[in-house]
Amino acid sequence: MQKADKVWYVSYGSNLNCRRLQQYLDAAGDNTSPARGEPLFINYPLYFAERSSKWNSAVAFIGTEKNSKLKTYAAAWLITWEQFEAVCAGENKIAVSDFSLDINEYGQVEWPARLGGWYSKILEVENTIDNPGQYPLCTLTSPVRRTRTGKDYLPGAKYLNTMFTGIKALHNNVTPAKFVNYVLSCGLSAFYKPAALAALIQVDQKEKN
Repeated sequence: MQKADKVWYVSYGSNLNCRRLQQYLDAAGDNTSPARGEPLFINYPLYFAERSSKWNSAVAFIGTEKNSKLKTYAAAWLITWEQFEAVCAGENKIAVSDFSLDINEYGQVEWPARLGGWYSKILEVENTIDNPGQYPLCTLTSPVRRTRTGKDYLPGAKYLNTMFTGIKALHNNVTPAKFVNYVLSCGLSAFYKPAALAALIQVDQKEKN
């Protein structure tokens, strides 16, 4: 695959929320918003793992094995290659000034080990959107399934609310109840009852108002 001047960055976690994504784009020195944002589903399993110091909770990842029966909510953001580099750097806690994504590295299964980071694998996902420029659709995840999961590594109210705000802005008819059922199906049903999870999101909504 050849390097393009633009790329569709496909997000599935907190970067479903355009405001959250914009923080990474601003770090590129170009605060231009994405040229377009499109809803889509990707056929990779969503799960929550690790503990982010920013969110004080677990964060979202996707598995690397495609499953055509799965429909994970996602957003495709049309951004410049330089902005995509900024997202890659930010997600892996690398200074933007110290990072550039070489096309040869991009073509590999995963980045060189020197990058480390939780999101050090680039996946090209199937093009299911209107894409006249034929730009690549790329997402980020861990090259291996994260093992720090379970009751000590659950997503918190702020993280889930950020996801929900992003999803409902692009995907039609996603109610709080539908979102709750969705995240419960992503490995949370053993730890949350639907009503408790719904209340968690509603509390965060009230705090923002």
